[in-house]
Amino acid sequence: MKYKLKLKLSLFIITILSFTLFFILSKNFFFSKFETKLRGLVMDTKYEYMARKVYYFIKYGSDSFNDGEILYLSEKYLDSKIKKKNNKRENIIGISKDLKDHLVEGKIEIDNWIRSHGGNKNQKFSNSDTINRENIKNLKNVWKYNSNSNELTNIQTNPIFYKNFIIAISPDNSLVSLNAINGNIKWKKNFSEIQLARRGLVLDKQKNGKTFVYVNADRKLYKINTLDGTLDKNFGKQGYVEGFYSLTAPFINEDKLYLTNVTPPTLVIFDKISGKKIKKIELNPKSKNFTGASPWMGTAFDKKNNLAFVSLGNPRPPLYGITRPGKNKNSNSIVAIDLKNEKIKWSFQEVAHDLWDFDIGCPPLLTEVNYKDKILELVVCVTKIGNTLIFERKTGKPLFDIYYKDTPTSNMPNQETWQQISVKLPENISSIEFSSKSFDKLDKDKKEYINNVLEESEIGWFIPPNFAKRTLFFGIHGGSNWYGSANNPYTGQLFTPINHIPYESMLYGTDISSSVFKTNNDYNIYFNNCVSCHGEKRNIKLKKNLEQINEYIPSLVGLTIFDHTKKHNLSFDNFKKKHNSTITKEEYNKIIKLFSDWDKKLISTKSIKLDYYWASFLDKKDKRFLSNPPWGEIASLDIKTGKLLWRTPIGIDKENDKNLVIGTSIYGGCSVNKNNILFCVGTDDAFIYALDGYNGEILWKYQMDYAGTTAPLIYQINGREFVTIVASGSNIVSKKRIKGNQITTFSLD
Repeated sequence: MKYKLKLKLSLFIITILSFTLFFILSKNFFFSKFETKLRGLVMDTKYEYMARKVYYFIKYGSDSFNDGEILYLSEKYLDSKIKKKNNKRENIIGISKDLKDHLVEGKIEIDNWIRSHGGNKNQKFSNSDTINRENIKNLKNVWKYNSNSNELTNIQTNPIFYKNFIIAISPDNSLVSLNAINGNIKWKKNFSEIQLARRGLVLDKQKNGKTFVYVNADRKLYKINTLDGTLDKNFGKQGYVEGFYSLTAPFINEDKLYLTNVTPPTLVIFDKISGKKIKKIELNPKSKNFTGASPWMGTAFDKKNNLAFVSLGNPRPPLYGITRPGKNKNSNSIVAIDLKNEKIKWSFQEVAHDLWDFDIGCPPLLTEVNYKDKILELVVCVTKIGNTLIFERKTGKPLFDIYYKDTPTSNMPNQETWQQISVKLPENISSIEFSSKSFDKLDKDKKEYINNVLEESEIGWFIPPNFAKRTLFFGIHGGSNWYGSANNPYTGQLFTPINHIPYESMLYGTDISSSVFKTNNDYNIYFNNCVSCHGEKRNIKLKKNLEQINEYIPSLVGLTIFDHTKKHNLSFDNFKKKHNSTITKEEYNKIIKLFSDWDKKLISTKSIKLDYYWASFLDKKDKRFLSNPPWGEIASLDIKTGKLLWRTPIGIDKENDKNLVIGTSIYGGCSVNKNNILFCVGTDDAFIYALDGYNGEILWKYQMDYAGTTAPLIYQINGREFVTIVASGSNIVSKKRIKGNQITTFSLD
């Protein structure tokens, strides 16, 4: 009897272990095969909430959150009040007029470029001083590395430099070590993971004299010997640790390695030698009622004060906040972390209760500003909505006054609005407000088209998204974004690539019921006249390529619910204006009655999901943005005074303006040398531009084979200065770019 019991117990344990092993081995297989189906469930069915949980569990682990609570329109929700008051925020007085308690002894410290973005400060600054205004005309393309692969991806990882070698992510998603003088390959390491070091690497020289590079790859972090590209098998599981999802460069402090985890948003601490997980620091409040607010932009590390700074994203769901009342603390924020006590020291939220996807998209930048014989230690972020946020690092007090003012209220029931930031200094580098002045320089036909669109749209400062009504605005891709700014600490200037691209957004209803509403003969009128375009269930038809709309037929679901849609969208005059139809007014009224009964039925069963979209606002013919150029510029700001010094458009729209520098979108970045020569890439024309940092003059430009997609790396070897660009070509917005396979380098002839 005991033998049988032991045998059964052994078989049970073997079964459990086998199942566990199978799950571990098949996890990546399961995810890759069923990811598309899960995404389909998330997008199109009533099982969205459950599907999100499954998707996030598989992708991020058991302690992850889903993508936000889904709102289904119900009688209870529709009976909620429309809130016509702004929630208030307290103004903050800056320290610029009284600095004595904040100035410290010290000097300007320059990082080595052994971490992406120019070191722990993210300044993208090099002490190299060979290339200057006089000799830049002699700058030549001295070598190219071609990855020679058809499997190319968009690379946003700024390379690192150490002892005459570059370590970079190549466009074929491999880690490569290249001779920095001639581009000859030292070693190359391929990975099976889909996403390799999305936005950063870090190199570390350890006590035994060996140097290693730490590389994120999907849900793992690899430790790789820089000498030969081999894994350090003493680190974690034979060379890697896992159990998180990080997009940005880790940083190292003594024997600890720190990296950000996207969901749940945390700063995770590992032993850099063994890979043992030490602790994690929560970046969001434990009592939060939202998801998102993720650290996808980057971190900065202040070794002297033992502080880390993290930019955090927007709360989710992104374009409505009905299910997440309150400010949504630490979303759209800069967070300072005391690494000694391992807790948040201070935080600042730019946009409260975000409804526009206005997260702080750039990595924090650390700099020092001289005041006679002392310095002021600052952290800086330039944001999507055009603000330059400048704070004293230890206290979190702003350099300049911060004020808040009321915003337009929402027409959506139970949707609260908050006062938003409004500052005089630093001067704004861009605006979010779309107005008549935004397109007054376009041709007559485009102005007429935009004016027609405006008749059915809303514009203004922080206009909340509305149901079945388009909102036009700037800011989803900047102002500034993930590439951040560059800083010359000797001149006190900040250089920022900025985008000024118009966007449209809208809330709409999606019918997620399992059957079609066919209760009376009036459906036949709808079926015979409308189904070919609007479908049996009246759902939206939206096809997008990247962020460009290729096909759009609006949703008709829920239009009988709201006063403004009944009055305008469903008016017979509006119908006749948009349709060449023989439907009579009597027949049309029957369709509207059908819609009303249909919507009531869907509401009673909670089968209308509140949905949303956003997309760039483009001309349908030439695919140009429907606002005045420039759409991309470089702006220089004096950090000490908060004043803009200059702004220069870069980028040629070759399809329309031949050789005219008009200012195209920018998705690359800029870096600066000691002589204040600024190198910029990421424009549609695939040029690299060199600007005079003092006045913004374009001194030199060069046509590359493909567009640069991350900030240039600047370094100097034996008195010779080099500028290296990863040119992977594509981005998430532009139609004009092709995928590239190069890492290319320039130096003086």
